[in-house]
Amino acid sequence: MRAFDAFVWGFGGLAGACGLLLVLASHPPAGWSGLRPAPGPEPPPDTLAPETATRIRPTPPPTLPDVYKDHVGSRHEFSVAEIEGHFGLSYGFIDHLGRTQRIYCEVSRRDHERESARYGYDKDEIRAALHALLQDYGPEDAQRMRERLEVGLFRQHGLTLENHIWGPDYEQLATRARPLLDDCFRALARAGREYNERQLLGLFVAFLQEIEYQLPPEVIGRRQTAGVWVPTEVLIGNHGDCDSKATAFAALWLNAGSPLLLIDLPHHMLVGVEVRPGPGEKYVLVNNRYFVLCEVAGPGKFHPGSASHNTLTAIAGHFDYKLVAAPAPRTD
Repeated sequence: MRAFDAFVWGFGGLAGACGLLLVLASHPPAGWSGLRPAPGPEPPPDTLAPETATRIRPTPPPTLPDVYKDHVGSRHEFSVAEIEGHFGLSYGFIDHLGRTQRIYCEVSRRDHERESARYGYDKDEIRAALHALLQDYGPEDAQRMRERLEVGLFRQHGLTLENHIWGPDYEQLATRARPLLDDCFRALARAGREYNERQLLGLFVAFLQEIEYQLPPEVIGRRQTAGVWVPTEVLIGNHGDCDSKATAFAALWLNAGSPLLLIDLPHHMLVGVEVRPGPGEKYVLVNNRYFVLCEVAGPGKFHPGSASHNTLTAIAGHFDYKLVAAPAPRTD
């Protein structure tokens, strides 16, 4: 990840401009005597006289607040069932407008098993694969190609390798899982179909926060995981820690085509989402672009733009980040 020195900013507590609702009264029609008919049953809407119908205005839907609630509850509802090669996932949670949401989505069992099986570091497997690849080169070329081939092999397993130190390739894991979690993205987007982008962000963040916080094992089978679950496992298993959940959030949010930051702090990870900050919300500024801080780890439910004191203290100076963008659509 790239190192970056920055201040954490917060929009000032200036109140937003308040709109005025103007109620307009129609002029009475010509010939109106001021007399009213005796009370009687109202006719159904489709039988109203034309002159009466013109005076009726539908009641506008209530305006949703553009400010998150400081404290919302949790439901932690989850169930999973296997349905014809898919995992059917049902969730119930409370978003950061305080509204209860329930969604259902599906993830391919085959996709999930493939992602889980190839992630992680198996020393013997990497060594054997590298040895096989080097057989195609002479001694001098083998020495020159060794590092490049080794980096490629680690990448195949969702890992980075730099200065002989390996770790999770969070960007690749998120990008690879993006299409696999498209159905869950669409289910969340439908739940917030009347929301603007900021309100929808609060829904997505709350969804991840109510997934159970749990530390992944360091070893699964023969592979070392660096304590990370792949995004499909986070949703299907309904569990994850800070970096597992941050990567799963990125995989979901990338389906909207919007970039985000994966922000790496000592022993912690959170995300920064490119969206307009609200009053008092904390954000980082990268290349003159605003990224609102989002603590997706849970179990505490910090709304977008808020975080724990420890997180804000850690991010106030030097931090590492990775800008993750959705791949460009194909034109062929």
